Amino acid sequence: MAGPATLHDSVPIVPTATAFCVQVAAAAPVFLLGPLALQMRPELGLDEANFGLIVGLIWASAALLSRRAGWMVGRLGSRRSMQLVTLCAGASSIGIAVAAHDFVTLAAFMMVDGVALAGVQVSTVVWLSESVPPQALGRAIGINQASGPTAALLAGAALPIVATTAGWRLPFVAAGLATIPIAIVVGVVRAPRYRAAHPQVSSGRTRIPLSAMVLMGTSLGLSFSVCQSFIVFVVSGAVDRGVTETAAGILYSIGAIGSIVLRLWLGRRADRRTAGHFAISGWMMVLSTAGIAVIAVGAPAIVMVALPLTFAVLWGWSGVFFLGVVQIAGDDREHVFGVVMTGAYLGAFLGPWAFGALARANFDIAWAAACATAMIAGVLCRRCEHLSPSTA
Repeated sequence: MAGPATLHDSVPIVPTATAFCVQVAAAAPVFLLGPLALQMRPELGLDEANFGLIVGLIWASAALLSRRAGWMVGRLGSRRSMQLVTLCAGASSIGIAVAAHDFVTLAAFMMVDGVALAGVQVSTVVWLSESVPPQALGRAIGINQASGPTAALLAGAALPIVATTAGWRLPFVAAGLATIPIAIVVGVVRAPRYRAAHPQVSSGRTRIPLSAMVLMGTSLGLSFSVCQSFIVFVVSGAVDRGVTETAAGILYSIGAIGSIVLRLWLGRRADRRTAGHFAISGWMMVLSTAGIAVIAVGAPAIVMVALPLTFAVLWGWSGVFFLGVVQIAGDDREHVFGVVMTGAYLGAFLGPWAFGALARANFDIAWAAACATAMIAGVLCRRCEHLSPSTA
C-alpha cells in the first residue's frame, strides 16, 4: 500500500498542513493588532497602555483556560479540539470587524480569540505527535510553528493596503471568513496514526514532576512576554524612531519571512539531534537582546536593518522548544503542555501590558525592560536543557 504524500519523503503533508492552517487562524486576530495599531488606536480612543492591556487580556484568558484546554484535548481528541479553536478565532475576527468600537468591545472580542489560543498549541502539537512519525516530528513542528510568522507576514502585508485604501476592519473580516473552510477541512481530513490518540493511564505513562513543568513554563513565559511585546509595539516603536509607517509594515513582513525560514531550518536540524533544543532557544533569546537595543536607540536607517533581523531571531526558536517539551512529556503530553502553556500565556499577558505602560512614558525604557527580560528568559531556557525524560 502506498504511503501518504510527504515532504522530503518523511513529513506527512495532510496533517502538517491542517495543523498549520489552524494555527494561522488562531493567531490572525492578535497578529493583526500590531501592524494595524496606528490605524485602530485613534478610532477606538486607545493609547499605548490601553492597547497593551488589551493584548494582555487575550493571553490572560488563554492562561486561565490553558490547563482546561489540555483536559479538552484529552477528552475530545485533537481533531475536534482544533475545530473548536478555529471557530472561536473566526468569531473573534468577525466580532472585531463588525462591533468593536471602544476599549470594552475590542477587549471582549479579543478575549474570545484568547479562548482559541488557549487550545491551539496543545491541540495541534498533540495532533502532530499522533499523525507524524517521530523521526519527522521536528520538521512538522517547525512547519506548524511557522504559522505565527505567516500570520504576521499577512498582517504586515495588509498595512500598506489599509493605510492607503481600505479601513482596518477589512483584514479582520477576511481572517474571520477564512476560518469557515479551515474548520470544515479539519473535520473531514484523513491522517495517518503513528501514536495512540488516547493512551490509558494504566499503560505506564510517566508523570512529569511539577518543578520541571514550572521551569519550562517560566522560561517560555518570559520569552513569550518579549515576543508578544515586540510584535505589538515594534511598528509603533520604529515610527517613534523616524521610520515611516509603510516602511515599518514592510520590514515587519520581511522579518516574518525570516522567522519562517529559520523555524523550518531549525526543525530540519532538530530531527537529526536528540538533545540541545532548549539550549538553542536560550541562545536565540540572548541574541535578540542586541537587536532590541538597536531598535531602541538606533538611527532610522539602522532600525530598518535591525527590525527584520530581530524579528527573525526572536520568533524563530519556538518550534525547537516545543519539540523539547514533546520529548520530555512522552505520553503525558496533554497535561504537560497544559501546564507549560499556562506559564507561556501568563508571560504573553504581562509582557504587552507592562511594555505598553512603560512605552506611554518612554519607548526607550520599555525596550530596555524587554532586553533584560529576554536575557533572563535565555538563561532559563538553557537550564531546561538539563531536563530529560528520565530526570524530569
